[in-house]
Amino acid sequence: MPITLPIVKFHPDKGTLWVDIAYPETLLFCRYLLQLRDADTNEFIEGYDNIRGDNENSADDTYALPTPAYVNDGCVLMIFHTIMDQNGDGGSYRISVTIRQGGTVLWKSPDTKYDISGELEMKQTILKLEVEED
Repeated sequence: MPITLPIVKFHPDKGTLWVDIAYPETLLFCRYLLQLRDADTNEFIEGYDNIRGDNENSADDTYALPTPAYVNDGCVLMIFHTIMDQNGDGGSYRISVTIRQGGTVLWKSPDTKYDISGELEMKQTILKLEVEED
């Protein structure tokens, strides 16, 4: 039985799709892997097969998806989050993923506070991108 993924609708002509990743109010070490899978195969889009980042530096965690925007129709965006309790003190964390286009937020992850229950936790954000029908 196929899995139903959350769908993010976008306009093919309103500019670049952007992905923002953040871990607000989080003191734990967080890493992510971003991948964009092709609409009709199991292959990843070149340049979007191994994007990695974390919350331990000042680099922006914002990524432009392939352009023009319509080439993302049917693609699956996957972000794998790894949260580590490096000190063993426990704590809480939040994951924030936002998809936007032309200054408009198309999708935002739920604002959920999690408590880490061990040395390591993994979460994922998996979304299907689709052109909005007129």
